[in-house]
Amino acid sequence: MKKVLLLIVVIAIGLYSCKENKSIYNETALLKKIREKTGTNNTYYYFNVWNTSCIPCIQEMPDIDSLAALYKSKVDFIFITNEADEKIEQFFKAKSIKIDYSIFMNNEENTISFLSEKIGKNRLSYPTHIIMNDKFDVIHHHTGGLNFNVKGVNLFDPILTKALKNLK
Repeated sequence: MKKVLLLIVVIAIGLYSCKENKSIYNETALLKKIREKTGTNNTYYYFNVWNTSCIPCIQEMPDIDSLAALYKSKVDFIFITNEADEKIEQFFKAKSIKIDYSIFMNNEENTISFLSEKIGKNRLSYPTHIIMNDKFDVIHHHTGGLNFNVKGVNLFDPILTKALKNLK
C-alpha cells in the first residue's frame, strides 16, 4: 500500500513539475523560432492567428503587412496557422498573395495553444490579433477581423504606439 501511495505522489509531482515548466519551455522555444525566422532582436511581437478558410483573415493581410513595414525595426509581425506549409504555399500561389514584411509560422498547433493560454482562452477564433513583449506579456489582443484603415486613419496605430512607448 505504501509503495502504491509513494508511486502516486511521485507521478503527481512529475505532472505538476511538467505543468509548471510548460510555459517557460514554450516561451523559450517560441522566442527561438521567432529569432530564427526573423533574424531580428525586436522586443515586441504582433501575432495574427489565421486560417485559409477565414475571409476576414485574408482581407486584412495586406493592412497588417503595411503596418509591419512601418514598425519593422521594433515589432516582428507573425502570421500563425495550424495548417501545413504545403497548403499555405498553394493557397498563396492560387490567391496571388505577396507579403513582404511579415513572416509566417505554419503548422503551429503548439504555438496557437500557447497563445490561447496567454490570453485566457481555451481556443482561438480566426482571426485573433495579439501584441506581446519579449517576456510574452500580453499588451493587447483582439478577436475578429479588423479594418485597419478607415478614411485614411490607421485604427490600430494607437495600440501599437502605446505598446511601443516604453522602448528605450
